[in-house]
Amino acid sequence: MANLIGGNGQGFFQNYDPQTKTWLQECFGTRPFVVNFPGGAESNIATTAPLIKGWGLTEEIINQRFGAGQIDENGEGLDKWLGKLSQQNLEATSYIYELQALKQDFPAMEIVWKANIVSGSLDAAKLAFESVYAVCPFTKCVMGNEIYSKGNFNFDFGAFLVKAEPFMTWIRQNYPNVKIGIPFAPNLGRADHLLWDNALIEYARTSGNVDAVDVHIYLGADELVDAYASYPAEKYNFDPNAEYPNLETCFDTFCEEYRVNSAWEDTISFIEQNFPGKAVWMTEFNTNPSSNFCNSVANAAFLFSRFMEFNHRVEVMCVHNLVAPDTYGCICRTDAVDIDQTTVNTRRTGYYALKLASEALQYPVRQQMGMYQEAAENTCYYYDNTVGDVSGAVVKPFTPVSGSGGKEFASVVDTCLYGDHTYDALGKIGYVDKKAPAYTPDVQYVRLTDNFTEVNPETFPSFGYIYVEVKDVAPPPPPPVKPCKKRWWEIWKKPCGKAIATNDKTHL
Repeated sequence: MANLIGGNGQGFFQNYDPQTKTWLQECFGTRPFVVNFPGGAESNIATTAPLIKGWGLTEEIINQRFGAGQIDENGEGLDKWLGKLSQQNLEATSYIYELQALKQDFPAMEIVWKANIVSGSLDAAKLAFESVYAVCPFTKCVMGNEIYSKGNFNFDFGAFLVKAEPFMTWIRQNYPNVKIGIPFAPNLGRADHLLWDNALIEYARTSGNVDAVDVHIYLGADELVDAYASYPAEKYNFDPNAEYPNLETCFDTFCEEYRVNSAWEDTISFIEQNFPGKAVWMTEFNTNPSSNFCNSVANAAFLFSRFMEFNHRVEVMCVHNLVAPDTYGCICRTDAVDIDQTTVNTRRTGYYALKLASEALQYPVRQQMGMYQEAAENTCYYYDNTVGDVSGAVVKPFTPVSGSGGKEFASVVDTCLYGDHTYDALGKIGYVDKKAPAYTPDVQYVRLTDNFTEVNPETFPSFGYIYVEVKDVAPPPPPPVKPCKKRWWEIWKKPCGKAIATNDKTHL
């Protein structure tokens, strides 16, 4: 069984509507998926309770957290969060009841609950936990969102324990089935991050309160150096019928760099080595900032490849973001990005990365596509062809042995996202001038189901998977025996078709 994939829930209920519900049903079907709530910096200032609207933001906490010019992890401060407060004050009830309805619509959905142990009291953390658990029982709880950072605990693990340890002890005593995760600082090259991580390593060795570490990995200009350096400084009045060599170079470089960048492998390997027996959770990942590469074919291929390549090592994987007001969202608002505002929400390329991964990961046997595959029975082959390295790959059934039967395809499901260019998008993207007219480039989600003797397209699309069902082929029957026929001159031969007389005793 594959580990859980899904999305971060920051901004989810503020942007959720009936059309989005339908798209999520199409994305996940009846398969299990996961959402991280409340998600983002909001987790550390929420005072969630049944009688408080939204996630329970308060002006007092927002002013305490951001009033002195402090910013959140995205570089935004007081005005943004007072705007969020104003928006949630317009809600009819607490988001607890929205979550209850969501769970009824998606019974297979699981959540990771992010507890506020930064700005809230112990009693408030307990109330939020119990209230959410009552309507949507969960098995994973993280002690805050990136709480090691400035503005939270400022890399002081001791200060974190003063607030978090009583709450973790309470969970152990009252909800022993709920696993506890603690945020891990992901930058192994920073002294302050290592200070936090080393303290967390020691605590995990000596305490029974750590079941998992929660790591957020974002790739940006420090990791994908050449791609970010070549990103256009000037916005384009984009024409989808024109060719843009500079964009082609930039986004192709992005695809080449994320494949060889070692940040994911280095960080996850470090956690596996230093936290033996503990799970790895990833309640956020993407590229950063969203305004550069998000909503491109290239970024979607990156998301898909991360899901497929690391799912067996990471117990929970949540793309940032699932439903949101900006292009971080797999589903996001059009009025925040596009000129065309005929719909409230639209699906971006990240949605199809999530959908393709959700489908492919349901198959227990998965294998990365190579240049030649002799198809194993009931195997899913996934591929990322954004740099053209699986062009011309062939999937064939087992070569039958002469005269002994063999295998052939029972069916092939070929599902992919296709774009003419890695820089293509679904709606606006960062390199397009906000005043440019709306456009629809040639990005297509394609699903083909048919019978094949082999799968051998001239060029595989951008990324996707092929699921192959193989069936046995029975050996061919022996050739029919030709009836004998006596020639007119063969009078000495016995008549054809007559049984030869035998002795009853010897049968001769």
